Amino acid sequence: MKSAIVSESIIAINEGNGKFSTQVLPPQVQFSCICGITCTDVNSDGNLDLIMAGNDFEFKPQFSRLDANYGNVLLGNGQLGFNWQNYADSGLFIREEVKHLKLLRDKSGKEFIVAALNDAAPKIYRTHEN
Repeated sequence: MKSAIVSESIIAINEGNGKFSTQVLPPQVQFSCICGITCTDVNSDGNLDLIMAGNDFEFKPQFSRLDANYGNVLLGNGQLGFNWQNYADSGLFIREEVKHLKLLRDKSGKEFIVAALNDAAPKIYRTHEN
């Protein structure tokens, strides 16, 4: 028999020697499933930030769907602390069903996040001004 003891979205921190600790992500991230995640320095402060999105519309109608995730930008503080940014500040707002997020750079070094959506054209977001 298999069982799950954690149902929250978390990050696992490699402590070395095969040991990991976990950290629960902010409450806003818990509204729905996470299907895509990438890391980059969104605000150019030298710390890695997390960008994630999700939703799952494939449940049978009687079970509804997981559709409360509009994308999340979590700014890192360099000490594994992450602060959720509201949609107006982050510029990331995706109501659709996200299947994958990919960080891309063009030949001049500008960063973009491509959100692969189920049954829709992808959305592209610029991470910051370079």
